[in-house]
Amino acid sequence: MTWNPNAVFISPSSIASFKSCPQAYYYSSVYRNPKTGLKIQLINPKLALGSTVHSILAQFLFRLGGDRTRDQLINILNRFWADIAGEKGGFSSEGEENRYKERALKMLEIFWGNDHFRLIQPIKMPDFPKVDLGDDLILTGKLDWIEKEDDKSYRIIDFKTGEKEERNDSLQLPIYAVLAANYLKSSNIKA
Repeated sequence: MTWNPNAVFISPSSIASFKSCPQAYYYSSVYRNPKTGLKIQLINPKLALGSTVHSILAQFLFRLGGDRTRDQLINILNRFWADIAGEKGGFSSEGEENRYKERALKMLEIFWGNDHFRLIQPIKMPDFPKVDLGDDLILTGKLDWIEKEDDKSYRIIDFKTGEKEERNDSLQLPIYAVLAANYLKSSNIKA
């Protein structure tokens, strides 16, 4: 896929943003600063928590060789958290930051307590697989986990870091299924 300056990337989060507030979607997903050509990026504690936990799990899951340990998981948390500490993560106080870090630790403990994710090796996918939909539209998203099952099907699992339940009409898993099917050249996808 060649670079296209006019391309609009469609993802589950951009669709949710558009449905919530089209103007906010425009400023976060389409608008570019005329001087720099860059998008506006804002950080807040919830976004910092979610992106950091997902990054921690990605590094932990695809660590090369050796057994995975709880200590490795916590070390990765501490290393990644240093990158979002204070204002860099949008935290207004040390107390707020500590509450969010404790939430991250609890999420990782839940993850660690699930043998399935510790014992199965997921399939490595590109960070943001893409499907060209034509007319300068590109479908993309970031899949957390995909594994191959004994019946040769693939199963997608998405880790949740937010406080709200996923809505039944969410397009996230259907979009991920399209991305996985395109990348894996298989229509046998479960999400």
